[in-house]
Amino acid sequence: MARILVYGYPSDWNFGGPSIILGFRELARRCRPDLEMVCYETAPLTPAAVAGYDFRTRVFPYRRTGRFWADWLMWRVFGKYPRDAARREFWKDFASAEAVVNLFGICFCSGPGRIKGPFLRLRALKAMLKKFSPNLAARLSRKKSVKCTCSYGPAKREFDRICARLASRYFFGVMVAREEESRSRLAGLSRGRRNTPVAPDVANLAPVPETEREDGLAGLVTSYKMEQEWKRDDVSYVDCMAGLARHARRVHGLRVALIPNQDGYLDGRPLRRGDTAVAKDILARLGGEPGVFVAETLGRPAMETKALLARCAVVVSPRYHACVAALSSGTPLLTLGWHEKYSELAALYGQERWMRRAEDCSAEELERAFDALFAARAVVSDAIRARAAAVRDAVVASGRLMLAAEKEDKGKGGSAG
Repeated sequence: MARILVYGYPSDWNFGGPSIILGFRELARRCRPDLEMVCYETAPLTPAAVAGYDFRTRVFPYRRTGRFWADWLMWRVFGKYPRDAARREFWKDFASAEAVVNLFGICFCSGPGRIKGPFLRLRALKAMLKKFSPNLAARLSRKKSVKCTCSYGPAKREFDRICARLASRYFFGVMVAREEESRSRLAGLSRGRRNTPVAPDVANLAPVPETEREDGLAGLVTSYKMEQEWKRDDVSYVDCMAGLARHARRVHGLRVALIPNQDGYLDGRPLRRGDTAVAKDILARLGGEPGVFVAETLGRPAMETKALLARCAVVVSPRYHACVAALSSGTPLLTLGWHEKYSELAALYGQERWMRRAEDCSAEELERAFDALFAARAVVSDAIRARAAAVRDAVVASGRLMLAAEKEDKGKGGSAG
């Protein structure tokens, strides 16, 4: 049986991770039923988080890049595996895999501040080796190296532009963008990627649990990231969400679930403030308002969160993969976005009307939009479901490229399509 090795996300602490992992598993099942998938995760595994997985999951056994490449050299040149059991198992899986796939959902997106100083290219290479060494090892080992569907940029810093050029030219044979804007950015950063295909996020294929819609339940997804991206000075994000929850309770009589998506870690570093802390702050602002509660999502199987989103009559979300989960379940969604990935996702399902950017999110506007969406929820749900098959077909089409058994172009730049 053929095998692929995927890596790049944990199943715990971030709903986006298992959404992508399970979506890619379904993509592999539809495109190559013969493939066995083994997944290496970037954080310790908890039994609850991986409950129900029908593929092997392991923790990626390397923290030091030098150790990784020393072991690769011993395997590649001398055919020897490490003595350490976890590292030995990784290289046996690597040796038997026909493709190595990185699952990160966003790359080369510049953070705040400027990275400056000497040896910028050397530092960029070090950063890419830390993040993508398994893919470079795959290319050097004549295996297919794939960057799964991803947002690219905006690479505002020169450091991130160098990283993008290095990764695009040397680390990946196949790259897929999940927005037209990402494709354009990647083409501007690397001449060899002008024909990069665009496809919806693989999480659109994550299974939809069987559940019944609860007409009296609304979901309000919380986000520390939106708290950082919030653009209004007249009201804070937490206060605005508390007001929206109170409005849903008192005007429509709805129960409101505050749904955290990410806590714990980001890029291997502990978060100082995660989505659960934001949810608890919103609840505190409500001063004991009955019918509003914080959902227990983290440390639980991801499909329980998707089932909760699928049960809601309407969902309000600033979290990308919660938006994907809601739309792929046919749930009416009011999207709060700060990146083109939100607007392009809304367009896939014909939901541009229900998209709001962070700078437009006044309390009054959100309440009006919520009222209109709740009133039209049955029609909106039907419209979303009518688009869902086309979205899934587009994901599968990208999978045929990523998982094709034929060998990739071995040139430096490669070609994505």
